[in-house]
Amino acid sequence: MKALIIDNEEPIRTELKNLILEHCNKIESVAEANGVATGLLAIQKHNPDVVFLDVEMDDGTGMDLVKQLKGELNFQLIFITAHNKYAIDAFKLSAIDFLLKPIDPIELIASVDKAEKNKKSKDLAEQLSVLQESLQSIKSTDKKIVLNDSESIHFIKVSEIIRCEADGAYTKFIFSCKKRNFSFFHP
Repeated sequence: MKALIIDNEEPIRTELKNLILEHCNKIESVAEANGVATGLLAIQKHNPDVVFLDVEMDDGTGMDLVKQLKGELNFQLIFITAHNKYAIDAFKLSAIDFLLKPIDPIELIASVDKAEKNKKSKDLAEQLSVLQESLQSIKSTDKKIVLNDSESIHFIKVSEIIRCEADGAYTKFIFSCKKRNFSFFHP
């Protein structure tokens, strides 16, 4: 995973980066920014998986930065601050965690683990969404079903089926193409 630290205090960024590199082996790279404006640019440039965002900075707040992103966050958000009075606002902005400074390594590890789990879950949800969109985009005339008779398996376009008729333990399929009419056993 790629991380981005956005904090106006250089010593805090350095300390957090060192903690991440020492304790969080799931994070491969750590970029830094020192405010709202540079943070927005760094998000576009680095496409991070997780962003550690300070609440109070020289050119605005972490909440201001999130509001400027306009839309769904494509990263996991962890607020970092010395003031716990912002916790509720942070969670309203889809933060997965809220770490108080000075940052405890055990809490940092737990936050990164949570970010990784959320990222995997989000990736899976996106894959399922793409699959669902693909399936929905297939025209109903192109959808196929699989039928088998005593001799072979048949892939049949649903649009070619005119009707189905019950015939004892069999189902007779009538197709628009007369030569393909046959019965299938249905236990």
